[in-house]
Amino acid sequence: MNELSPPAEALTDPKAVEFARIWAAHKQQHVSLRVEQWKHNPGAWGIMLCDLAHHVANAYEQEGVGTREEVLQAIVSVFLAEFAEPTDTPTGGMVEPP
Repeated sequence: MNELSPPAEALTDPKAVEFARIWAAHKQQHVSLRVEQWKHNPGAWGIMLCDLAHHVANAYEQEGVGTREEVLQAIVSVFLAEFAEPTDTPTGGMVEPP
């Protein structure tokens, strides 16, 4: 499989928890979530998504694709457009962890 390695900090923290995985398979996006991470605060996912956008922007800037601000603007622009008019409808359901 083409899994990413966990961050070094996650390997040294015995309380570290993986709460999201996103895969591209069969030309579709597939997601595993640990929603109980913020069981009583679903808005915390908004903070996580924002933090993730900043990490992506940093990575693209380091790769020379654009400035951090340009990348963030592209992410926000497409996010808002996709939120307003989704290009697909996610499906699936809860499954028991292995």
